[in-house]
Amino acid sequence: MNVGLLIPLIIYLLIMIGLGFYANRGSTDREGFLLAGRGLGAWVMSLSYAFSGMSSYVLVTFVGIVVVQGPSSFWILIGFNVGFTLAYLLIGRRIRNYSQLLGAVTYAEYYRKRVRQCGGAINLIVSIIIVLMMSVYVASQLIATGKTAQAIFGIPSWVAVLIAAVVVLVYCIAGGFKAVSLTDFIQGLLILIGMIITACILLSMRGGLGNVMQENIAIHPDWAHATYGKAGMAFIGTALGWITSGLSLIGRPHDTIRFFAIKNSGEIRKAYFSNMLALSIVYWMALVIAMAGNLFFPDLQDGELLFGQLVSTVLPPVIGGGIMVVFMGLMMSTIDSQLFSASSTFVNDVLNRFSKKDVKEKSDEQKEIRNIQICMVVVSILAIIIALAWKNSPVLRVTQYASAGMAGVFCAPLILSLYWKKLTGPGTVAGMICGFAAAVISMHTVYKIHSGWPVGVAILVGFVVTIVVSLVTKNPYEDEIAKELEQIKKEF
Repeated sequence: MNVGLLIPLIIYLLIMIGLGFYANRGSTDREGFLLAGRGLGAWVMSLSYAFSGMSSYVLVTFVGIVVVQGPSSFWILIGFNVGFTLAYLLIGRRIRNYSQLLGAVTYAEYYRKRVRQCGGAINLIVSIIIVLMMSVYVASQLIATGKTAQAIFGIPSWVAVLIAAVVVLVYCIAGGFKAVSLTDFIQGLLILIGMIITACILLSMRGGLGNVMQENIAIHPDWAHATYGKAGMAFIGTALGWITSGLSLIGRPHDTIRFFAIKNSGEIRKAYFSNMLALSIVYWMALVIAMAGNLFFPDLQDGELLFGQLVSTVLPPVIGGGIMVVFMGLMMSTIDSQLFSASSTFVNDVLNRFSKKDVKEKSDEQKEIRNIQICMVVVSILAIIIALAWKNSPVLRVTQYASAGMAGVFCAPLILSLYWKKLTGPGTVAGMICGFAAAVISMHTVYKIHSGWPVGVAILVGFVVTIVVSLVTKNPYEDEIAKELEQIKKEF
């Protein structure tokens, strides 16, 4: 085992745990633990939002896709640019204001208070889907960690899965949402610096970007085309597939909750620009890393293993240890958000509602926090079990399964709840159920055509069903909701 690679990683993991305990000082009450007191600034919020959504997908799945498709993979970046942009434009300011207006601190609580109908059904559906899909998403990150650690350190994948899960669990339990956001911010900075340095080193080792492109084109002639040699409907289908995949970013609970927590809606615009800058830097550097790395391992059968091979055999140990920290940052910044989102939703919107207990006293808040911490442990165990059971599955497929499921459930009802006064409880419930069903069916049908299409199908079905059912039912609170929709346009 290479100690030079291991030492930076151990130091980094200890720092993350320390940050969790540091954040604990401001997380002793309910809103402090769940939303960091609604006090996140633009920089912390934007990097936390960006990197909770990127995940180890960047250095494992995206790099693997580049190995197959070359520069045409930049359509994935375009898809994510579209997704993040629409999320900020369509929901950022409004969901931040509406959640405060309603006093909602979790996703399910927002839907319940906004629709004012079918509260029990909405709670149950939202909570079950969040816990289920978040567990699958966390599992995808643990699978990526296991694959990479096994390639680099030669340790069994299950050991890496357990270590990663325990470290994230410790700092989440210690510091709540503030710890999640703070560690995401620090990890985000490290990721940006590490990706740039690694890309530059690999380019220098292969004679610069021009030479990297020429050598790759000699191996893969289709790399000379931004369309990977495709034309007509085949190209349109591929491009639209990746762009559609980026729409899964709209409404995902672990991302959207950051809009709840930003200190005022005026910070949203500043957060957007720093978010997009971070996204573009990371994905373009990953593209360069993949293209340069492909020259070292042109015959690699599984592109998702390229990153691990680069770290273990090509990069100097000090640099390799640093980029391993970047990988862990991408993985942990996603896991912590998903773990926290699933646990807080389940406790607040299932356990508390089932017991018909409102959180009013300080002792009640402390009990709720303890319950959330226990739930984090349970969700972590579930994710570990899934990760070990699916350890040989492609990370792309597991990630897309979770993304399509969440997009089908949340995208349409969330957007409609912020703009349309006629949204009803039955419409919301029907749209969520049908959107999720469409996602599951699509993952076993249209996924074979393109991995991005299940997201689009699920979102489309969600919109159609939600609108149709809402039009044939009635919300008696329509006038009251109309006034709220006007109010949330203002700056809070």
